[in-house]
Amino acid sequence: MKYCTKCNVGVNSQHQNCPLCGSYLARKTDEKYQSYKQIDDKIRHPVVTVKPKINFLQHKFSKLMLAVSVLCLLLDWIATPNGNWAGYVIFASFFVCCCITWPIAVRWKIQRQIRVDLLIVTLLAVAFELYVTRFNFEWLTVTQILPWVYVAGIVLVDFLIIFRRYQDVGLFSTLVYATVFAALPQIAVWIAGAFGIQLEHTLKISIIAIVAVINLIVVLTVCTRSLKEEMDRKLHL
Repeated sequence: MKYCTKCNVGVNSQHQNCPLCGSYLARKTDEKYQSYKQIDDKIRHPVVTVKPKINFLQHKFSKLMLAVSVLCLLLDWIATPNGNWAGYVIFASFFVCCCITWPIAVRWKIQRQIRVDLLIVTLLAVAFELYVTRFNFEWLTVTQILPWVYVAGIVLVDFLIIFRRYQDVGLFSTLVYATVFAALPQIAVWIAGAFGIQLEHTLKISIIAIVAVINLIVVLTVCTRSLKEEMDRKLHL
């Protein structure tokens, strides 16, 4: 017989953890629990076999998209070796699988999906420009595309905070995460300038970064109570 020191109950010796609280079990050697030793030896727990359910979005659809991407790549290489259309298909397939079907299949909450999507879209956009320009990076994604993606993410999180801040925990940390991404293009411009790379039309990048920070400050100020409740639940303050 084993014993849980937290629940103060005796547990069958075949268990490694307490079925009530999950804590590790200790051996109980006093006479009270010695009488249960014979019962422990005669009890055998049934073996339960769980057949995993194959999720179409998580497995079959991803394999289908992979097959389509490989087929398009082969056709592009054979028929149009100087074309880039297969790259569009491949990056679109990665986006659909990683940003749409995968989060739906694993049932992520919207705030976690936004954080993952921002990272994946950033990596895919940079990789796509490198592919199209044959590694002659022209900074178009950094100056023209990604800032507006981050603005869309911030606006979406703002709406979720307005209507669902009491239901969804993690929206404020997601807003901080999106604001950091909104400042990345401006940081990239500064780094490029330090290496002598001059980029045009960078004023809107600075404006987007400043407005994102101001938006973060305003939201955190207005929703102080909700922010405190989220910090209490997440950090147990």
